[in-house]
Amino acid sequence: MAAIQVLAQQLGAVGIKVTPTFPQYASRTANLTSGNYDLAIDNNAGLDSTPWTYFQRVYNLPIAKQQTAQLNWERFSSPADWKLVQKAGTTPLTDMATLKSIYSQLEKDFLQQLPQIPVWYNGA
Repeated sequence: MAAIQVLAQQLGAVGIKVTPTFPQYASRTANLTSGNYDLAIDNNAGLDSTPWTYFQRVYNLPIAKQQTAQLNWERFSSPADWKLVQKAGTTPLTDMATLKSIYSQLEKDFLQQLPQIPVWYNGA
């Protein structure tokens, strides 16, 4: 909760007004899965050995009325990037040139287009 307050203060310093709320777990989950929120702090992604898991999580399609399993709560639709995620998932880990190309494109698109702000990764 302290992180939410710090982020709200920092966003306010650059002119973005944020009013922190602290819903109970069940309400928060219902809001996330239904898309009934403006901004949320989400730190449910786990550590993984490749970027694929993260990109699979944020670009997952199709978008459902009730998103589940922490997949694409932002409801961002980029079929081209989803195809890149799927390609990365079938590319051998030894094919570093192809994976680097795919992940570089996904990272660029993520930072330019996705309504998500990567802030931190827990204590990692």
